[in-house]
Amino acid sequence: MSTYLPPELQQDLRAAQSQQRQSKARFRLVWDGKDHKVTRLWETGFALDAQEAPKLRGHIDIYEGPRLILRGLIVAAKQVGDEVFFEYKRVSNRHDAPPADFVASRDGPAGLLTAQG
Repeated sequence: MSTYLPPELQQDLRAAQSQQRQSKARFRLVWDGKDHKVTRLWETGFALDAQEAPKLRGHIDIYEGPRLILRGLIVAAKQVGDEVFFEYKRVSNRHDAPPADFVASRDGPAGLLTAQG
């Protein structure tokens, strides 16, 4: 059995795989006021589709739907196949609440009642 595929078929397969990755993308990257779909995201970086990836460098924001999940500084990029991989130099995760400037007591009151006058 032959494993040879014509170049046209290989190109069509790559395009279908790229389209499938983009349709599954739930993360988006905002850079310079423009949105880009993130095809893959991991702890130390992320990947974008090579055809749509701009020359990114600097500060970026990554959203999951409307929610900001991280803000970072990116530096390195390399292209492997149909994807461009970026690495974080610095990343800060976003939290739902602001940081507390005190230590919360576990056995303290859950709330305070006010006097009705």
